[in-house]
Amino acid sequence: MLRVSLIMLRSLEASLDKGWFKYDELEKELGGREEAFYTLLEGFSLGLYRIKGEDTFEIRREGLRLLETWSLAGKPEVDPWIDSRVYTMLYAAAAADGAVAVEEWRPILEDRGLVSSGYLTGAASQLLDLVPRLERSFVITKLMAKALARAPDGPARSDDYGKWLPVYEAMGLVVGTVPLNPFYSLSAAGRFLKRAMLRANLDVSYPSIVNPRILEALERVERGLGVSGEEKLSLGTIGFLKATGELNYPGRLVLAAYRSIRSMQMRRIAPMALSPHEEKLVKAVVETWRDKVEGRRPNILVDKEWISRKYKELWGEEPPGDLSLDLLHLESLGLVRETEEEGGQVYEPTREGEIIAGLPGVGKGAPVLAVKSITSPMSYESPAVEWVSLGMDHGVVAKGGPTKRGERLARASQAPRSPLVTRSEAAAIQRIPEGKSVVRIVLEEAVKNAGGDPVEALDRLEARGLIETLPDGRIRLTYAGRLVKTALIAVPPGIAVPISPVIIRVLKAISDYGKEDLATLVNKTGLSLGTVKEALTIARSAKFLGKGGGLTAAGKALLEALATLTVEEEKLY
Repeated sequence: MLRVSLIMLRSLEASLDKGWFKYDELEKELGGREEAFYTLLEGFSLGLYRIKGEDTFEIRREGLRLLETWSLAGKPEVDPWIDSRVYTMLYAAAAADGAVAVEEWRPILEDRGLVSSGYLTGAASQLLDLVPRLERSFVITKLMAKALARAPDGPARSDDYGKWLPVYEAMGLVVGTVPLNPFYSLSAAGRFLKRAMLRANLDVSYPSIVNPRILEALERVERGLGVSGEEKLSLGTIGFLKATGELNYPGRLVLAAYRSIRSMQMRRIAPMALSPHEEKLVKAVVETWRDKVEGRRPNILVDKEWISRKYKELWGEEPPGDLSLDLLHLESLGLVRETEEEGGQVYEPTREGEIIAGLPGVGKGAPVLAVKSITSPMSYESPAVEWVSLGMDHGVVAKGGPTKRGERLARASQAPRSPLVTRSEAAAIQRIPEGKSVVRIVLEEAVKNAGGDPVEALDRLEARGLIETLPDGRIRLTYAGRLVKTALIAVPPGIAVPISPVIIRVLKAISDYGKEDLATLVNKTGLSLGTVKEALTIARSAKFLGKGGGLTAAGKALLEALATLTVEEEKLY
């Protein structure tokens, strides 16, 4: 998500007296045009200086703060001083109350003045405060654009990204693995830009394909504001506008990359990690649905009975475990949706459910950390190198990036989620302090003591987007997870499934239409009368609904969690 080189820090320091520098001075100082250009792109993309005049650049306050932080760290002579993996180690340690849990990380951070006696230093804390405040941008030249269009999504070796890799990392377009960098992957912004460059006209006469002026013009077009004839011509020639003058798909992708890089945030992409049984169950739902809609069995209901029959037909065995709970889990992942037909519960696959049913080798399954080797970079997070190895072991990652199976899992990972928490899973959520991480064994013991399967519970909670494993192996709540924890405060201990997608749908309908009228709720949720009544009973017992029928603070927290998990954005696959 970023890279701060020693050369760039020294060039900033050399310009402190004036507060600005000229490009030819930078070129002379660094001994070459290419070195000067790389350094200029690095600092500009991080928002450390601004254009003051022709070939003149002014150091911004953020540049001064970065130099101050480097000085506080003791001006370490390590290059790069900061990169994506170092920053990932820092925020993982911050979630552990400043302790560096992984022994292998300590010398890397100590050499940079960011850790002392196993804990983060003041310089590390100052850096963690500074980076989210940087006003990021990027400049993509024609040569960079052509290289980016050929770049693998990753995880891939550094050689696969060519000479532009350091600049890509400074711009936040790639992230490396933790603790070392044998692998890199394109970030969300990197993937947006790659797809835009694949569709753009890269043979134009302009020196750059994307720069601040182009980004500003694209934003004005999107808002319906005027652009000059020259701007319209350049945007159209590059291939960012339709003939009507509106933004086309590549233009929208460039803006999506820009907004993503400015905030360094996206909806957290939870890994679509499924057990072998869960993949088989999705396949059974999809095939049962196809039997009905394609006329092979037009009169059946896609209910639990017929899904169970299809499962046995496909896999030669009855579905193990609790079928009702498993189908709720698939709904929480956005793979199926429960509806009402002829007064009963039926299930319809979503687009993402169809993707899972079409997985090569469906029924193999893949653990959470294997899928995170692909999804973490999409959220600007460096994956642990062990996750990449696990991805390779499970057929999710191959040389140069995801396999076909991995690509489908990455696509499905962008499905909107809906909260689901069982009693044993709630025990784990309640053990995680807000804003902090805990060791995995603590949560496994909590689930086990509550009568659940620790591995299944934690994998499912992460796949639903409620918890996340950090590269140091510790686990913390996501923002949606923190909201769900708030909602669980008043839930009595006897409810087996206090939070489910069905309950969420009923709460959402009450919030939208302002009443608990059964006919309205059945109509608006698409659920059967019996299902709505049961959901209302649980919602009242769990204190999601007040005595007057309105949502309590806990119920509102659940709807906020839902909104967090269902944000619509440009797709990365």
